[in-house]
Amino acid sequence: MKQTKQQAPVILPDMSMKSSLVDWQASPQEPNKPMARLSIYPNPAKDYIVLDYDITGEYQQAQILIYQSAKGDLIKQKEIFDFRNSIVIDIADLPSGVFIATLQIDGKSIESVKFTIAR
Repeated sequence: MKQTKQQAPVILPDMSMKSSLVDWQASPQEPNKPMARLSIYPNPAKDYIVLDYDITGEYQQAQILIYQSAKGDLIKQKEIFDFRNSIVIDIADLPSGVFIATLQIDGKSIESVKFTIAR
């Protein structure tokens, strides 16, 4: 009796079910459109937060805005001048709660991160 070598089946992905990809690069029509990344730590925070940001593209003005999440009130505002950096923001005077840090470039909100103050 002759033995046959069997191979495990190969399963190929169904390409018709792929999710669409989001292109975070600037489109050819807007090659210098600003793009950004924003991260925050520690989270939850107590007395300060550190915001790391990285901006690509050209811009005139950039700033970090801190909003109280529940009310939507603007609490703090800090202008930034570098394309990539870290800034420390004192939050010792803010109450415990949930807040949103937003990176605004040329008047448009580009990136937002939620953080918590816990005391």
